[in-house]
Amino acid sequence: MPSELSTTKVIVHPLVLLSVVDHFNRMGKIGNQKRVVGVLLGCWRAKGVLDVSNSFAVPFDEDDKDKSVWFLDHDYLENMYGMFKKVNARERVVGWYHTGPKLCQNDIAINELIRRYCPNSVLVIIDAKPKDLGLPTEAYIAVEEVHDDGSPTSKTFEHVPSEIGAEEAEEVGVEHLLRDIKDTTVGSLSQKITNQLLGLKGLNAQLREIKNYLLKVGNGQLPVNHQIVYQLQDILNLLPDIAQENFTDTLYVKTNDQMLVVYLASLVRSIIALHNLINNKLTNRDAEEGKKSDDAKDKKALDGKDAGADKDKSKKEADGKDGKKEDTKADKGKDEKKNKISVIMASPLDPDEVLAGTDLSRIFQLWDEKHSVPGYDPEPIVTRLAELFEAEIEAYMMKDPDPFDERHPSRTDPNCELGRMLKSLFRKDHFMTRLVNDYLRDNFFTRQNVQQSSHALNVAACRLILVIMPGLDTSAVFQLEYDYLIKRLYGWAESSPEPLQSYATGLLGAAMEVQEITVNFREQNIRLLPIMLNRLHRLQQAHLHPTPSTSRAGSPRVASRSANSSLVASPAGSTIHTADADASPAATMEVAGAEVDGDDAMAHEHEMELDGEGDQSSQASRTGGSGRGIMIPFYPVTSATSQMLILHYLTPMGEYQEFLPHVFEHNAMQLIFRYIEHLDPKDTCLAFEALKYLASLLCHKKFSLEFIANGGLERLLKIPRPSLAATGVSIAFYYLAYCEDTMERICQMPREIITEMVSYALWLLGCPHDSGRCHATMFVGLSCQFKIILDEFDKQDGIRRLYNVIAVLPVLVVTDDYQMNEDEEAAERLVIRHVCIALKKYFENHLYYKYIQVTRQQEPAGRLTQPVLKAVKNSPEVISQQISTLQELLPMKAHWAPVDDLLKLGGVSLLLRIILHTFDWSYSGRNKRCTNNISRACQTK
Repeated sequence: MPSELSTTKVIVHPLVLLSVVDHFNRMGKIGNQKRVVGVLLGCWRAKGVLDVSNSFAVPFDEDDKDKSVWFLDHDYLENMYGMFKKVNARERVVGWYHTGPKLCQNDIAINELIRRYCPNSVLVIIDAKPKDLGLPTEAYIAVEEVHDDGSPTSKTFEHVPSEIGAEEAEEVGVEHLLRDIKDTTVGSLSQKITNQLLGLKGLNAQLREIKNYLLKVGNGQLPVNHQIVYQLQDILNLLPDIAQENFTDTLYVKTNDQMLVVYLASLVRSIIALHNLINNKLTNRDAEEGKKSDDAKDKKALDGKDAGADKDKSKKEADGKDGKKEDTKADKGKDEKKNKISVIMASPLDPDEVLAGTDLSRIFQLWDEKHSVPGYDPEPIVTRLAELFEAEIEAYMMKDPDPFDERHPSRTDPNCELGRMLKSLFRKDHFMTRLVNDYLRDNFFTRQNVQQSSHALNVAACRLILVIMPGLDTSAVFQLEYDYLIKRLYGWAESSPEPLQSYATGLLGAAMEVQEITVNFREQNIRLLPIMLNRLHRLQQAHLHPTPSTSRAGSPRVASRSANSSLVASPAGSTIHTADADASPAATMEVAGAEVDGDDAMAHEHEMELDGEGDQSSQASRTGGSGRGIMIPFYPVTSATSQMLILHYLTPMGEYQEFLPHVFEHNAMQLIFRYIEHLDPKDTCLAFEALKYLASLLCHKKFSLEFIANGGLERLLKIPRPSLAATGVSIAFYYLAYCEDTMERICQMPREIITEMVSYALWLLGCPHDSGRCHATMFVGLSCQFKIILDEFDKQDGIRRLYNVIAVLPVLVVTDDYQMNEDEEAAERLVIRHVCIALKKYFENHLYYKYIQVTRQQEPAGRLTQPVLKAVKNSPEVISQQISTLQELLPMKAHWAPVDDLLKLGGVSLLLRIILHTFDWSYSGRNKRCTNNISRACQTK
């Protein structure tokens, strides 16, 4: 981990705690060690957050009397470090641990040893036998301590906040583990009573301590501490007055309301279990009856077969001699056929015949035979593999998959041919190793003393890796240990000829998804980013204003921003760009704030290389049918391909603050505007890539405000729907809503724009892609904190649209007709989670404005404490207070429009069904979240 990043927080995963406790218990049985030592593995998140996800033990011993005498097995540590680096490249050494429970004298010396493997070493003390309440983890980092007397500086430990966090899979594992170690001899009721008794004893002890303190203050033994007295007064004021007559009734009503939900959920679960049991009984009965009837049919057929065999026996005996002659001829023919097959299998494969086919196994068999031959050129095999995968990717994209879904194709569609081919390819470990480590070397042949250029092989290798990227783990391909590959990609992306330049840019974009690589190659990115932005300006302008030679290219177009431009649709389905004759060439070719990198000769050479492939591109477009609007092909490399790969590189760069000056200097905003204007709904691939780049930039408040000020929202609302780019609008909406200052600016815009924005967001709630619905749902949850957007949401019947997102999900429908896989179920659970959060925020905001309305009627002189254009932010305590106030001031039969609309839609029964299913999902906290949502809705009603 680079030393520039400082650790601000440490997150310890449950697996680490279990491993440390197991290490401590094992060592306690064979020796008298008071503490054990091990190494922590993990990775750094953004903003200095350390994720400790794994660990391994290290042999350690120390002298109980003299703590300066200690032993740590260096060889074991070296071997384990090397093994973990090979097994899991993501997890790196991030520090070390011991079981403390306090800091020891020799911890500084041990920390200096661990710093050899990790400069930013972190010490985590994990108490295996905690005696006090709270987390059993304490994190420290070593810092330099400067002495006032001028003596040399020394190392000391500084405390770092720590917490215990887990992913969903880990939560499930911990729940199963706790369920397994549960004492079955102890009933849940007795356990609950025991816990309550212990809690009451603890409360009694605290009350006695408070009483003793107040007696000592009253007797003058202790001075008066006003802060303590104020806090005690607040505690006493919060206690309920049980002397009131309606206290018991109120307690019973609230308890009954809570238990009613639990009772209904249990009742529904019992009915469903009984229903499933009856169905199973019926299915088993039908299966047994069917088996008996099949056995009877088989027996009848067997008897008929035996009778026929007896009749044919006499006929065969009569034809004995003729049959023997025919058998002799047949045997002779079989022997000749066997000899021919053995000769064919023994002969070597014909490369032309194999490469003309589509059988991956034969292609890999050919590679196994040839790759070890000195001087063999594997470029034809690599190119053929790229062609086969490109054809399958086009077929896969015809199914309109979710563009934001980065899972393996076999997980999104288990029956797709692309997923099967990727699995077959990744099983060839030797080929994949040669592809990444050898075929991407620019001296592949010269290392073998063969005078041949490696350019064609490098192009084919880059092309194949880009094509199979949907199934690759980028962190496994691009690692800091092999930085020579990444440095070579930087050189190719900057100054190599096409198509290697574009392919290398696309591979760099995949490498920049790994945060460590982005941070370590910061200087190279600072140099390359302006070059890429200038190159993108040049390519875009050449695409917008093509010459007669470049207009033949059949790549996806980008429409011009100029008002003098017009679009004419040809009968063949292509688009012809025409410009006003009065517009000057200088005006049409001007790029604001962008300078073309390199000299004019290099720029002209680059354009000629792209133009030379125009005929091939047009031919591919004609033969590919409707593939033009679905995806941008990697081959042949057209202007659109180069722009797409540059955007792939720029997108992960947009999230970093240090690259933001280049974005403003080279006018990246106008670049994006030109991509998303005047779009053809059937051809929005480049616009979608530009929207992903826009979303990464919108996380910066400065850019987000500039985007709104320059009419960016109006341009987003003009993107046609349905289209691929419309799904990209959803993530842009989400990032806009995430910045409150930006939303305040939007609320000051004309009402027509706000109406159109809400209408667009509500359409996205019903789009066919799960990611678009999730982003739109999160946008609704964040934006409804503003009064003007909340009113527009209600005006357009938004609660019904939000309800429909989850009302028809198969995961909430109890049926045996359709079986979902784990990925589909997880995706639908995520949608349910986002909708429940959005509903919660929606009702909380309505609750606030209802509270303001009612309190105004009670106190006409009062003023609205929250500005209309500001977001509503209330703590749970304030929300509970508002609910209590409304329950006191409103009549029992009072109506409230938001809750009435939810009741008419059947929302309460749907939420009850969600609560029922969450108990079976075994996901911690989800049932509680859903229960809170419905409880709040019912309470506000």
